[in-house]
Amino acid sequence: MTRIEVEEGVDLFVQDWGSGTPVVFVHGWPLSHRMFEYQYIQLPREDIRCIGIDLRGYGQSSKPWSEYDFDMFADDLKAVLDELDVEDVTLAGFSMGGGVVTRYMSRHNEEHVAKLALLGAASPVLPKNRTFRKASMKPPSWTLPRDAMRTGRR
Repeated sequence: MTRIEVEEGVDLFVQDWGSGTPVVFVHGWPLSHRMFEYQYIQLPREDIRCIGIDLRGYGQSSKPWSEYDFDMFADDLKAVLDELDVEDVTLAGFSMGGGVVTRYMSRHNEEHVAKLALLGAASPVLPKNRTFRKASMKPPSWTLPRDAMRTGRR
């Protein structure tokens, strides 16, 4: 367990388990690195190094009173990867963490990263253009059969 300073007065909490091929786990909102605790137990047994990060404002990391955005989270992630001096990382982002890791990939030219894993990712929406289909963004329509609505059965 360590704390890595990403800017003056802002430290991120980082836990590092095992050795071997590094996988960096980036949690979603409003979670922390602990959401991956089962992976941290099993994967090191398979020669996989697990690195869990609490993003700023979450878990055991600093919680500065300021705006947070994907650029800031991506820059924080870069500072952690630089400090740990890791290469050929598999970067795994869950939910909002998926947005963080995709922003990292574009903002920092995929530095340190060999593979990207998006786990139920909630990446920022691409801008609307002529090939963008609004209908594809609608949630599915969920309906129950008429018999189920009358009787309360599904």
